[in-house]
Amino acid sequence: MGAPFTPSDAARVRAAAAQSVDEYHVPGLAVGVVSGTELAYAEGFGHADIESGRRQAPALRQRIGSITKTMTALCAMALVDEGRLSLDDRLIDSDPRTDVPRRRRVRARPAPPHPHVRHRRGRDARRCA
Repeated sequence: MGAPFTPSDAARVRAAAAQSVDEYHVPGLAVGVVSGTELAYAEGFGHADIESGRRQAPALRQRIGSITKTMTALCAMALVDEGRLSLDDRLIDSDPRTDVPRRRRVRARPAPPHPHVRHRRGRDARRCA
């Protein structure tokens, strides 16, 4: 585990979050930092509701939409970069809590990427437009 989250770290996060609210005209945001298994820092910036003037706070429930898919992919790719995961790994083989009997495990070939996700060039690109 890395160094503990310090008051100096909190000040840097606070300054960066406040700057982001101002610079990008974000109505509000909440920041949380976890160190190990503990919540080391949580603070709200800006407004949760502009019309009512309600300030943002870590205790408020957030509407996160579909960002969890992006965060999951980001975390998976970080593990790939660290060499702790391969994109060809099966989740069922990676989780020690999985107790599905071998005979019941499904074998499937990976699905090819959606055609609109692939990089295309030339004549193929015009076909996708």
